[in-house]
Amino acid sequence: MKQKFISILATATVLLLVMGILLTSVFAEKVAQSDSSPAYWLWAGHTIKSTHKNSILYLHQGHVRNSQDNTRVFYKKGFAPHKINAKAMYIVIRMHKLLYDRNYIHALVKLIKHWESKGNIVKGLQLDFDSATAKLLKYSHYLKFVRAILPKQYRLSITGLGDWLVNGQHKHLIAINNSADEIVFQLYQHKTAYKNLESYLSILKSNQLPFKLGLVQQGQYNQIQLKKLTRLPNYQGSIIFTIR
Repeated sequence: MKQKFISILATATVLLLVMGILLTSVFAEKVAQSDSSPAYWLWAGHTIKSTHKNSILYLHQGHVRNSQDNTRVFYKKGFAPHKINAKAMYIVIRMHKLLYDRNYIHALVKLIKHWESKGNIVKGLQLDFDSATAKLLKYSHYLKFVRAILPKQYRLSITGLGDWLVNGQHKHLIAINNSADEIVFQLYQHKTAYKNLESYLSILKSNQLPFKLGLVQQGQYNQIQLKKLTRLPNYQGSIIFTIR
């Protein structure tokens, strides 16, 4: 009887270990892609410098907004495709509106391939959209739409707001995470760094979502709190917003 109990206990222990592995595997691949060297956002008007050669660059390529006749339109902006001196790149689209249009996504894929034809390594597409925190579930549905069209070899990256962490529902953040390959939480507004990072630290520590940090160049951050954020196991790296 004692041996049978020990056998059952051992089996239960193995099952619990397997369940733990399965639960953590949802985030494992994303966390493993952490990069110690910072990446950079470069908007139109910036210069790609020799110091960027070992970095991943996120290059602004246009935006979506309403046209004069109130239809949602993609406007091409930013750098023209050419060979850049960088480790790899993403194309970044600033979105003021969500554009449910398959042709639009196909046009972005064509743009990615144009950059690749110049000899660049393009990792994927980043959408820069300030979704209202109360509408995160709706945004996750849009991301599923994009992810279904975007070829699998390209990653889908998005920017995220600090308010999502503070006031967003955890299940909605999970839905966002399941629809995108990386989330970059921007810890600045305009050109001003967020002063107190403690609330974001505690939330990111508890929810264990894989994340990157979006930081503004020359931002006056609390270095102790920032270092704690970068030491979390779910931290994937930082992207610096460059200022001219």
